[in-house]
Amino acid sequence: MAKAKRRRYNIFKRAGVWYMRLPAGPDGKRSARSLETRDRGEAERIRTNYLKDENARKIMELEKGERITLGAFRDEYLKMCEGMLLRGELAEKTLKNDRLAFKCFTECVGENVPLRHITQRTIDRFKEFYLARNGHTDKAKGGCNTYLRHLAAAFGYATQQDVDGYGTVEKPSYIDTNPFAAKKGRRGSNVKFKLPRKKKQPFLPNEIKAIRVALKKNIHKHMAAANDFRARPQERKIAQKWMRDAVLLDQAFTFLIYSGLRLKEIIHLKETDIRQDLGYIRVSTPGEFGNEIKDLDERDVPIAYDKLRQTIEYMFAGRDPVIGKKVFPAWTHTSSLSHALRRVFDNAGISKRPYTTRETFATFMELKGYKVSEIQRFMGHSSIEITMGYIGHLEGITQGYNWDSEAWEADSFANK
Repeated sequence: MAKAKRRRYNIFKRAGVWYMRLPAGPDGKRSARSLETRDRGEAERIRTNYLKDENARKIMELEKGERITLGAFRDEYLKMCEGMLLRGELAEKTLKNDRLAFKCFTECVGENVPLRHITQRTIDRFKEFYLARNGHTDKAKGGCNTYLRHLAAAFGYATQQDVDGYGTVEKPSYIDTNPFAAKKGRRGSNVKFKLPRKKKQPFLPNEIKAIRVALKKNIHKHMAAANDFRARPQERKIAQKWMRDAVLLDQAFTFLIYSGLRLKEIIHLKETDIRQDLGYIRVSTPGEFGNEIKDLDERDVPIAYDKLRQTIEYMFAGRDPVIGKKVFPAWTHTSSLSHALRRVFDNAGISKRPYTTRETFATFMELKGYKVSEIQRFMGHSSIEITMGYIGHLEGITQGYNWDSEAWEADSFANK
């Protein structure tokens, strides 16, 4: 005889107590909830009341998705971002820019406009509003692009639907499509302003030396606080964590300029990806927010510089790699690592961005004699034209500097 099909929310008896079946979760596993009664009539009443409450909650959530306004969604999104900030998943500057972007956008379109009524025409009106206030300069257009990027991330959250382990919708998708997202094949030109590309400028040897000095001062500052026995134990414990993070930041900078890894690749790098015996690092490019990976998914980067080799030896100190353990667990999001690096660059008096480390790596490999096709493979570029944009302008930059890293590389904490 065929086995009866199990239906969700059915009640059944186990060891004399009545239970109710719940929907399968995302992992496909079924679960049940105890009704804490041995009487069938009472169990039926509890089940009926539960289904009434569940249906009412679903209807309320669906109605909320239909009528939610920009102001209500802004408050919900910023509250979620504040929670991410407390958990260390978001940088403080990112949250600040989110607030500024929503403030400017609501000043233009109003707080009471339904979220579903925001279209491409609304975005064009916002761009005109921003330029009328700040001027029609490239700097103003760049600032507007920053706000548009943050709003695109927020409205991407509005398209997502959160489901709990029992298949119940906790947050409905407020909109079907993201109006700030670039349309396929147009590479964002329909939303953001198209600005002239700046020439890629690598870190110069004297700039790397200044960054090394700033990193060392940062480590010594937290080390002094961690070893201050006059401080309370809790304060010393916090200072010790900051000191460990400062050491990891110094090591992450070494990896960035001598391996060419992206920030998201650094924070996802596992200890088993570093093959010391074979002399290379296995890099896997993780996708974020469901986006497709445009560049090469997996590649091997050689450990070509002594500085990187010494840092790896110091980090492992003769032990074997731990399976699944991250090399840089201090950062869970690229914005956190990016802002940490920017603070060090500011202390060193350098106004370049963290992505400059990839341009520096391309410069190193070109000067070391590697072919363009090899550099393309090391950096994970999808075409050789992209790589040429990194190294096609080096003649005027490299003159007058000693690019031998052993001659100008300042000693980092990893070598002490």
